[in-house]
Amino acid sequence: MTRANSESFERLKHDLAELENGPSALGARLKMLHGFNIFRVLKLDGLEIRHSNMLGWLLDPGENHGLGETFLAKFFTSVECLRGLSLTSDELKTFSVFREADHKDIELRSDAAKVIVVIENKWNAAERESDGDKKGQLKTYRDTIEENPDYDDWSKFYLFLTPTGTLPSEENLDEWEPVSYLVVIKAIESAMADTGSTGNANSGPRELISHYLAVLKTKGDIMCMDEDLASECVAFYKRHKEAFDLVNDVLKKRKDMSDKGTAYRIANEAIDGKIKKDPRVISIPPNPGNNCPSFHTSLMDNVIPQLEQGSGSWSNSTANYYYWFEVLEAKVADQITMRLHFEFGGITLAETSPVIKRMEDIAGSMGKNFRLHRGNKRQRFQRVWGKNSNRGYSMDNADDREALMKWAEDAIDEALANERKVIAPLAGGNGASHWQSLAADPDFGKVLALYDGKGAKP
Repeated sequence: MTRANSESFERLKHDLAELENGPSALGARLKMLHGFNIFRVLKLDGLEIRHSNMLGWLLDPGENHGLGETFLAKFFTSVECLRGLSLTSDELKTFSVFREADHKDIELRSDAAKVIVVIENKWNAAERESDGDKKGQLKTYRDTIEENPDYDDWSKFYLFLTPTGTLPSEENLDEWEPVSYLVVIKAIESAMADTGSTGNANSGPRELISHYLAVLKTKGDIMCMDEDLASECVAFYKRHKEAFDLVNDVLKKRKDMSDKGTAYRIANEAIDGKIKKDPRVISIPPNPGNNCPSFHTSLMDNVIPQLEQGSGSWSNSTANYYYWFEVLEAKVADQITMRLHFEFGGITLAETSPVIKRMEDIAGSMGKNFRLHRGNKRQRFQRVWGKNSNRGYSMDNADDREALMKWAEDAIDEALANERKVIAPLAGGNGASHWQSLAADPDFGKVLALYDGKGAKP
């Protein structure tokens, strides 16, 4: 580490220590992040259903949280469409909370006040909209209430709760009011302040609520809506830009390496799985030029055999072709794409070699003009076919990792189908001398039969 970087980090450490001991909004958030939090210990902070459970518990005036109907009252007065209800304390006490009633996240009902409030809670997920004849979830939930004659003379309200107050889809915009978790935060803080003198401030329920409040207040997209906090963060970053940029650069490169390693592991697993089940796919050492996941095929090995001795276009390799997977950066941050390459070598083969002639014919059938430029290291081999994933994958997402595995398997299948489609006509009908000997070889016939599903492993 350079002296300048060392000094930057020392200043950063000093200012961070001062922040955590000071009254600033940023310092308070840092304390929350560093402090013990039961939700984070149990990894419940990112699960939408847990937030719905917690919110349902707080909204229920009959629960044992110690807030009585105070939080419910604060919540009602904070949501624009509910403010006009002007409910008394006794009326608020009549509300009951229902979780997952007809799949609705939270339902508040009072027979006495004749009021029903439906809350659809979206913590990290998106609204499921209408698709053709299939109604979206918000419309379905609303219709369930509106079409129920028991609620004909009730006041009905529909809230779409998200961290930042995201608008619902256009078809639901007039019926569902967007509400942000900032409303929940302020209602919790106000309710705890109002009830603090009537209960034990260190009681279990109040400590649990404090932990939950810390989870809400340290969620990134909620924090960015706090103008005071955002201003402090910007100012702090400007004071320590060099240190932050260095850390971000190192972390990004380490994550890129980790994501690439995960993607290559998936590609290797796809290849290994094919090798175990499909005799057309053959295991080989990784391409020595890039150490990427690679494979050969039984058909191409017959058409483009390996060198008997010495090394070819790739250092320390006798191969004259490679199928190999490459990981590339996607357009979306923190995602990768993948490509399956098929390339020919042949740098040590004579210009008149029948193998070189076959390479030229195969490349031509694949839409490429294959000419190996000898003596130019950059053109010791040529890529003649490829398959792109055409989408980005996040290696932090289990569904994306599974989708990438499926793509890699499908790409191998497409490569096998493509080479069968190209090679069979060349070997069977054009009469070229560099194909005649191959077409007469019974081993080649067995491999071709294998590709047609009529043969056994050669």
